[in-house]
Amino acid sequence: MPISADRRQPAPSSRTGTTSARSRTALAARASAGFTLLEIMATVALVGLLVLPMLEVREQATARAYKASRMNAAMDHAERLLVKCMSTVEVYDRYESPVELDPQFTSILTLEEFDVSTGLTRDEADDMQDTEGEGESLFGAVIPGDAGGGELDEDDEERNNPHLMRRFRIRVEWLSWDGEDDESHDHVDLEGYLPRIWEREQEPEDADR
Repeated sequence: MPISADRRQPAPSSRTGTTSARSRTALAARASAGFTLLEIMATVALVGLLVLPMLEVREQATARAYKASRMNAAMDHAERLLVKCMSTVEVYDRYESPVELDPQFTSILTLEEFDVSTGLTRDEADDMQDTEGEGESLFGAVIPGDAGGGELDEDDEERNNPHLMRRFRIRVEWLSWDGEDDESHDHVDLEGYLPRIWEREQEPEDADR
């Protein structure tokens, strides 16, 4: 029996088209449902891993900048105070006070007798003598030289000793970056030395004033 040319064969079913349609339907349903809790937690954890190192680097950079700024300002204050103290004979032995014009700093002055030949202060030499329990303190001791064999008293020894100095030590402190308890401080130290002979010559002039 001849087949009519007008009869058309049924089109075969397309599995690929059906799968694509199902995938699109699933994606649309998932998009309308939103993200799952697990996906949200994973995203938050990933963002945290990326942001935390950046925050730590920023914190460290800020702390270094704060310390450098404070240190430069403290050095300027220390130099100014050291020059002022060394130019004035009548100074306190030790005091603590806010630095002028900037109460965020605290200045501490220590005035000591210092022997550059031994590297000891008078107190350190006396403590060493007390610990050893024998001999005399060598602080400020000199050889009589042309004294004709006579003994020099303590004032003459100190006056004729070129190694005996007066040490001015300035310490400027400020609250550290992490000093939340007001107990953690950073500081800079600056020292200056003057011979005792210079001080003895200046005292009468200051007294006349």
